[in-house]
Amino acid sequence: MSIKNGVWLIICCIIFSLLTGFAEENANQVAKQAAGLNPPTIEEKTIFEIPPAAKDLTVSSDGRHVFWKEKKGKKWVIVVNGESGPEFDGIEIDSALNTYAFSPDGQHFAYCGRRGENSVIILDGKELEKLYPKGFGWGGPVGLTFSADSQHFAYFAGAWKKFRLIVDGQEQGPESDIAPPVSKLILSPDGKRWAYWSKVGKEWAIVADGSLTDDKLDNQEMFASSISFNPNKRPVFSPDGQHLAYPAKRMGRILMVLDGKELLPPKIKGQDRVWNVSKPLFSPDSGHFAYITFSTKCGVIVDGRYGSEFLEFEAIHAGPIFSPDSRHIAYIGESYERGSRFVVQVIDDQVTYPTAESKIEANACLYLVFSPDSQRLAYVIRSSKWHLVLDGRQYGPARERIASLAFSPEGRFLAYCIERGKKVGMVINESEGKGYDYLWPDTLAFSADEKQATYVAQEGNKLFIVTQTVE
Repeated sequence: MSIKNGVWLIICCIIFSLLTGFAEENANQVAKQAAGLNPPTIEEKTIFEIPPAAKDLTVSSDGRHVFWKEKKGKKWVIVVNGESGPEFDGIEIDSALNTYAFSPDGQHFAYCGRRGENSVIILDGKELEKLYPKGFGWGGPVGLTFSADSQHFAYFAGAWKKFRLIVDGQEQGPESDIAPPVSKLILSPDGKRWAYWSKVGKEWAIVADGSLTDDKLDNQEMFASSISFNPNKRPVFSPDGQHLAYPAKRMGRILMVLDGKELLPPKIKGQDRVWNVSKPLFSPDSGHFAYITFSTKCGVIVDGRYGSEFLEFEAIHAGPIFSPDSRHIAYIGESYERGSRFVVQVIDDQVTYPTAESKIEANACLYLVFSPDSQRLAYVIRSSKWHLVLDGRQYGPARERIASLAFSPEGRFLAYCIERGKKVGMVINESEGKGYDYLWPDTLAFSADEKQATYVAQEGNKLFIVTQTVE
């Protein structure tokens, strides 16, 4: 071999070694991330130290406001962002009764306090003038609600069988003899319309825009007191506020009512009747309308018709949901084969199994979500382990528990919470963050360049704003 050829051979060997090394390093990096061995950079900023006496700690969804209830002597106060409010004999923090509320823009906060037999609303730290006598349950106004644009504030107040709706300080609608939690208030996104179930005498009816509808429905069975904790039975406004829909029952027949028109759901082939219907759903552009029907089989009705593959499903576990651009609809059904139940994914009536490699036997599906650009779909399958499915394929390792899926604004990254023993952590792009005692996933926010994400977490008595790099 000539010297020249020998030199070239040495150079080739060096290049091959470098390339092989880079490939191995990249493979190791991926393996480390998948195994959670290459954590992202974490920065913590302490925002509050929670006193031992604090109860009912709550963080607003934008992560900018924190409140808790605290006892001072024989009185109770609400502490908002470290500042104590007025003293009361009693303060009830109950999410089921909606005894407190943050506005969606995070600028307003309201709750109710009781002094003796009277209760008062506190809005943005100031007591409203109106006092209310002891009413439902704990004794104060309930159903505190802000409109989606944060410009309107409403609640129910009164005594048993004499409840009234209060919107922006003015009484609205008829007097109702049913407890407000059963009549959960629904505001349209612009806050200009409202609706709730009411029982006047022996009949049920929807109160919409301040007056009883013409519908008198036999909802004694479907709309008993359990409705207070069942969001499927409540009325729904379309995003543009122009349409109102709700499930109902008349003379034993299950109905869906849309803009006052009763829609009798079509029967599923081979079934004699529809047993129940789900909460109605409008597309973001308000142009499409969907809901689930239940019998021995389940089907999804979109714009008045069933999807072509609906008979495949023993149950609908998640969805339906519309994509942000309103062009797609997705849901997760259940297929029963050879004595086992399997998850099936449906997008625009196209039925597929969630992974190309195998079918995953499942107990439930959760957190179905489209990406902001409407191009990607993710959800969680709960089986003996919890599996994340992204774009139709299993994504990342199986987990002990997964919660709260969220895409980055451009849809490039997927974030979710996991449990590791007694700790919870945030996973972004399959890179696991630090474990905390508690984490508020709805406070997650990405930076404009999507290179960082922030969220609120608690460790011991400290509350942090956590900044996590996106690897």
